[in-house]
Amino acid sequence: MIEWIKNFFSKTEKPDVGLGSSIYSNWTIQTTGHWMEHFNVESEAQANGSLDLPPSESSSPDQFHAHVKTEFDRFKSTKKNEIDIQINSLGSTLGRLNDNQDTFSQHEQKFTNKIRAVQNDYENRIKTANEDVKASKADLSNFKRNNKLTRPAKPMSSQLLFVMIIVVILIAETILNGVFLGENLTGSSAAGMTWAFAFSAVNVSIGLILAPLIRNINHVKSGIKLFGYFTGLIWVSIITAFNFLIGHFRDAITNPSGQGMEDSYLALEAIKLSPFTLGEPVSYFLVALGMMCALIALLDSFFHADTYPGYGKKSLELDGFEENLLGLKSEANSEQEVLYADFVLKGNKLISSATAHITNLHQTIGFIELRIREEYRDYFENLAGSFEAVIEQYRTSNKEARDTEAPKYFEDKIDFSWRALDDQSQRMKTESEEFINVRSRTEELLKSWPDIQVSIRNTRKEY
Repeated sequence: MIEWIKNFFSKTEKPDVGLGSSIYSNWTIQTTGHWMEHFNVESEAQANGSLDLPPSESSSPDQFHAHVKTEFDRFKSTKKNEIDIQINSLGSTLGRLNDNQDTFSQHEQKFTNKIRAVQNDYENRIKTANEDVKASKADLSNFKRNNKLTRPAKPMSSQLLFVMIIVVILIAETILNGVFLGENLTGSSAAGMTWAFAFSAVNVSIGLILAPLIRNINHVKSGIKLFGYFTGLIWVSIITAFNFLIGHFRDAITNPSGQGMEDSYLALEAIKLSPFTLGEPVSYFLVALGMMCALIALLDSFFHADTYPGYGKKSLELDGFEENLLGLKSEANSEQEVLYADFVLKGNKLISSATAHITNLHQTIGFIELRIREEYRDYFENLAGSFEAVIEQYRTSNKEARDTEAPKYFEDKIDFSWRALDDQSQRMKTESEEFINVRSRTEELLKSWPDIQVSIRNTRKEY
């Protein structure tokens, strides 16, 4: 539809200003005195008369007579051609408007097809997304029934919060371990933090890896529940052994009678002989610190998603499918709305242009009709009278200035005749009738514009 309106008025979006105006020639009616000066009547008459020109025996009009007659004929030809050009231009415009109106329904259908193309593009995708949601809901429902779950899945905690807790644990444990180990490792706390960060990373990583498996302690099936507890015991064993190893490591490298880092291997022998006995309270503090950080990391991962194994994942899958479905519906509605809004915006501009064009065209037709019916007649009645007066004045002045008799044709009347533009009047009548028809159809289009908008709007499909 929008393409039709655009093409319909593309040639005349800016109405034809000045058709039939003075852009072609000057239609101002001049006085007889103006033409006397224009032809330089007195000078020509006296100059020729003093030489007894034209000769008394001459039977053909002299150059002055011929020049005046030629000028009159030239004005007739110029004005007639000018009006013909205006009528042809008017006819061309009307013909183009008339031709383009015939393609209205095609362009309206074309715009309708654009919206339906969007609908067809999203129809299958939305259908598939709907099926995915239904299948996911059924899968989740079966999962809840099989696992005797009546509560909704716990929403996943903020990913940012989850990561921030892990980062804080790593930083805090790294700094404290570095402080208590650094000077005995390489002589500085900063250097010791490299080892401290490695110890912290192991503590945190074990919890992150085993937490999903430990969730099995909440499973309804005894075997799987037992596996969850077993995994928890493995975590406790690994964390306890690893952190007591760190405690023995500190005891070995901080022994006043020892050799520092070179005695680090003694930590393995000490943990074999007496795993839970440490030499200094600070070493017990490091053990407690490491186990506490490991526990926080484990709990952070454990409660990040639903605590029932697999429930959170199933719920997230359903959320993902529903989000995808809503996104496709929103995109489909948005694309249709953009097309419709663009159609209305450009259509309103073109409708405004059409109104201005019809008004201007109506004024132009009236102007040309007035020129043919009245201005052309008035112009040439005045011009013929002025040119007859020019010839009469020329002959009188010429006779007074000469010594011989004037030629006999000085008594003859010069033909400054013209006829009404009957052919042009008939053409304008035809063009006026055609304009009335075109204007009527265009006004119907303007009146139907709200209904056209409703029709196109109803073509849209709200998903």
